[in-house]
This record gives sequence, C-alpha cells and structure tokens, in this order.
Amino acid sequence: MVHRERKAGLNGAGGVGIMVKRNVNFVQIHDFDNLNLELVCIKIKIEQEDVYIVSYYNPPDQPLCHELFEKLNNIKFILCGGLNSKSFAYGCKTSNQNGKILDKIANLKNIIRLSDGSTTYKSFSNNKEDILDYIFSESSMIKNFYSFEKMQQCLMNSNHYPLRIKFGDQIERNEQLLNDKPKF
Repeated sequence: MVHRERKAGLNGAGGVGIMVKRNVNFVQIHDFDNLNLELVCIKIKIEQEDVYIVSYYNPPDQPLCHELFEKLNNIKFILCGGLNSKSFAYGCKTSNQNGKILDKIANLKNIIRLSDGSTTYKSFSNNKEDILDYIFSESSMIKNFYSFEKMQQCLMNSNHYPLRIKFGDQIERNEQLLNDKPKF
C-alpha cells in the first residue's frame, strides 16, 4: 500500500492511499508533490503504456486544484478521490465553489468521469446522501474499464462509500511471485 497520512485535521483521521496487488509492478511518483496536496500517485503499465494512478483528497475548505488536472490532461491517468465538489452537472443536489471548478475541469479535452450516478457520501447527522467522490480518467482509457461499483455495504467507519473500478488484464505484472513463492 502506498499512502500519505493527513498532516492536520479537525478529527485527526484521514489520509490517502492506493492498494496494489503484490504481483503488479508499480513505481511511486512524486511529480505532483510541489502542488502541496493530499495525494499519492503511482505509475503502472497497461498495454505497455505508462498510466498514473492518483488518490486525491481535497478538504471541503480548500479550493480544488485545477492545476493538477491540467497536468494530468497530458498523460494517461486514473484519479480517484474525495474532492468535496458539488456540481449540478454531475447530479449533485446542490452546488458549491469547488463544483464550479469541477465544471471547468470537465471542459478539459482529454478527461472523462467514470460513474453510474450513485451517491458517494452519506451524512451521519441527517442521513442525506450526495456526490462528493469521483473517478476521472484520460478519455482513451475508457476501453480498459469493464466495471464501476459503489461499495454500498462497505462504509468502513467513514461517511464516504468506497468506489471500485475494474479494468482489463493488460497490466504489467511481476510473474516471479505466485502465492509468495518463487516460480521455477
């Protein structure tokens, strides 16, 4: 697992992470560290092309980083994150300032959103649900995805539902490991 803990926060919890199967080759990337965001990034190969996988959390009191998406717009990527952005264009019940930034991001030519329209957040105080979490990808990657799922029964002590995407078998793997034993 590649992770970054939250440096500060009201409840002392949080952070971002990416879980990677043992047999998947990856490299942690630090290209976005200068943006000072709560994110981690790895690079894998799909169909012999580099693909950046980004986990990004944007606190509700911070503006969404448009610059991150501008940089991602020029490479193959998958970004998953709690963006705390509400936009009517994405099916939210209300809109906020980060939603307006998200609308501008939607105009970047190579970025698509992966969704089935499900809500991703459930308030513990009033049981209302909304969309605060998103998965975006470089547009040509759509052919690699075959499943999108909101994990309804898996809140894991959070008020955000985990989202899961599955993509094809063309990921570069380390075939040396099979059940933690050398393959002879």
